[in-house]
Amino acid sequence: QTEHYTEKYLHLTYLRDLLYNTLSEIPDILWNTPLDTPVLPHILNLSFIGVDAHALTLLLSQQGVMVSAGAACSNGLNEPSHVIMAMFHDEARARSAIRISLSHENTEEECITAVEAIKDAVAYLRRIS
Repeated sequence: QTEHYTEKYLHLTYLRDLLYNTLSEIPDILWNTPLDTPVLPHILNLSFIGVDAHALTLLLSQQGVMVSAGAACSNGLNEPSHVIMAMFHDEARARSAIRISLSHENTEEECITAVEAIKDAVAYLRRIS
């Protein structure tokens, strides 16, 4: 099982960096995952100022893009992420936080599709708010 570990790690790192670089083009984005320190390569956490994370996850799920609102260890309640609250002490940031989790089975094309869906959904939610 460990013989392909390096290959999978590099693939996940590539996809994470692709998502980071392309999503960074969206205005008013806050990165909650510190990429300047060693982190797991398959998780990104980010906030879009002025966008409710639960509304965003609903819009994205309708397009087949699955992301999560709140922390991985959340209890499913509609409360701001306690992890983001502890890190930044910013309720608006915590309420707009989403988590993107990757698998070694994800492809570059899937990531590009997800980025386009996220860009569109964020723009739509900002227009109607």
